[in-house]
Amino acid sequence: MVKDPVQLKDIYRFTFGYAKNKGEKYMAVEVACVLWTMLLKDIYPLTNDFVTFVQETDSVRVINKDQWQSFFEFMVSVADTLTGYDETSAWPVLFDEFVAWKKHH
Repeated sequence: MVKDPVQLKDIYRFTFGYAKNKGEKYMAVEVACVLWTMLLKDIYPLTNDFVTFVQETDSVRVINKDQWQSFFEFMVSVADTLTGYDETSAWPVLFDEFVAWKKHH
């Protein structure tokens, strides 16, 4: 596990281009879930809830680059209790839906 935050961010950003299919601008949600779990769950426990959310949400089939990059920033910025989440911020809609889901569960 990478503990240096700068190195982790670099590895995380690299992973999107490496893991997606060549010529596509997105990755399958199943691939994203595996990578999130491998890279981030031990550092950001909220990762597990997000993975559960996207697996339970039928409308989420792919993760685009913006969602991928924003996920890392979301995990860094928002605590497990969702403190630090600002609904007026410019998060992708997927994250707003996650927060609503998390508050409901």
